[in-house]
This record gives sequence, structure tokens and C-alpha cells, in this order.
Amino acid sequence: MTEDEGIRQAIRNADIIDVSIGGNDFYPSVYLIVTGLLGDTAWMEPRRAALKENFFAAIDEIRALKNPKALLIVHTLYNPVFSFMPPTAHEMYAEVVGGINGVIRDYLAAHPGAYRIADVHATFEGRHGLVFADMVHPSDLGHGVIAEVVAAAIDGTPPPTPGMLDRALDIPVMLLKPLILLVDWGIVGALGLIRDRMPTVWAWLMEI
Repeated sequence: MTEDEGIRQAIRNADIIDVSIGGNDFYPSVYLIVTGLLGDTAWMEPRRAALKENFFAAIDEIRALKNPKALLIVHTLYNPVFSFMPPTAHEMYAEVVGGINGVIRDYLAAHPGAYRIADVHATFEGRHGLVFADMVHPSDLGHGVIAEVVAAAIDGTPPPTPGMLDRALDIPVMLLKPLILLVDWGIVGALGLIRDRMPTVWAWLMEI
């Protein structure tokens, strides 16, 4: 955007500019995931500060280039860890995503009316099947829902509500909840044991 004149001109000529950024700024290594699962999330704040600087600069650049009539849409980011996964992992990523979405809202608080928010996060939360099996990208269904959320933001209408497929998956998820909690306890407990009793293995994990 800062170097390609073709992209800069496209921004100047656009009627609608749709922005989804921030996730890669927070994408953690195995080390950060493991320490986060064990309760050490201090690494999040430096990344949030760096994201805030990058995000503010990117939006400032878009606003400087675009014509005054263009509509700017910014996506909030969803939690990529399924809500039916072990809750420690889901909650850790909820904190990560909260930091990203906080930056998005910080800019809008400082620059009222700068853009409309397409609240993908709120629409995805608790809905099963919208994230691909890699727990990073949207599924085909998820991409469709994102398109609906963006269309609603453009129209200034409420985002879509959960469909029947989401509700149908709620029942087996609830039935599996005790097993999920047991797995969560096992994962976190095993990591703590490795950290405290197996320094060589722990050092290897921290290098991944």
C-alpha cells in the first residue's frame, strides 16, 4: 500500500474499502502458546502495542488516500480456537483476539466515524463450523458468514443471526463438555509437569 502506486490509485478510486488485518501481528509461536496455556500471557501486551502502531499507521494511510465519499469497513477478528475445544486454549485466544479488537475500537474512539466495524468476532463467537480444521482460517461456511457481516455493515443493518446448523451442533458439544474439560486438565497438567520435571524436553519445546 505504501509502495505500489497501482494499489494506492485503487484506494483513491474505491467506493468501498474492506480491511481485515491484525491477526498475523499476534500469531504466536509454540513457545508463546505453551506459556500462555500455563498462565503467562505477558507476551501479549508488546504485540498489542506493535499492532496498535501498525494499525493506526495503515488506517491513517488509507484515510489520506481515499476520496471522502468512500466507505471504509474494518473487520473485527474472530477467535480461531473452537469454543468446544479445551477452555484454557479458547480463553487464551479470546484474550489475544480481545487485544486485536481493542486496537480496532481504540482507533475509532480517537477518530469517530473513520470507518464502520464489521463485527465478525461477535457473529462467529459460539458458532460451530465457521472455522476451518486448521483453527486459523474460516471454513467455506465461515467465508459466507463474513460476506453477510460485511454486507450488513455496508447497509448499516444488524449482522446475521446463527443458522440451524449452528444450533444442531450445540447438543453434541454440550454432551462432550465433561470429556473436553478432562482433556483440558490433562493438557495443562502435562505441560506443567514437563516444565517442572523435564527441563531438557521443556527447553526443546521452547525452541520450536
